[in-house]
Amino acid sequence: MESENMANEEQTLSTHIESATIKILQRFDDLEKILRTLAPKSYKQVRYHNGEVAYDNQDLCEMFNKSKRSLQRYRSLGELEYCCEKGKTIYTQSQVDRFQVKMAAESERKKQSKLDTEPTAEPP
Repeated sequence: MESENMANEEQTLSTHIESATIKILQRFDDLEKILRTLAPKSYKQVRYHNGEVAYDNQDLCEMFNKSKRSLQRYRSLGELEYCCEKGKTIYTQSQVDRFQVKMAAESERKKQSKLDTEPTAEPP
């Protein structure tokens, strides 16, 4: 009798958990539909590559305000790491982060070089 009650309680609890999980997943689906309705052109599904967020050329062009040709040049020079998946060039979040660090360092180096080469005005 007692084991039957425990089995019934476990079954009831399992049913409640399953029902709650289904409701939560349905709400996520509903929210996704709402987001797509509110921003149909700007809403973009997140892609992943080996567990990291992945970006394509268009994403990086928009992110860095660079042309596709500039990205190609950075790749050719080895400044921008990339992966190929199904014939498409993709960039993982860690690759993008390393590129940002390189870009910031290069920008800082150029600023410093410019300051070093500017003639200093001597007081009269």
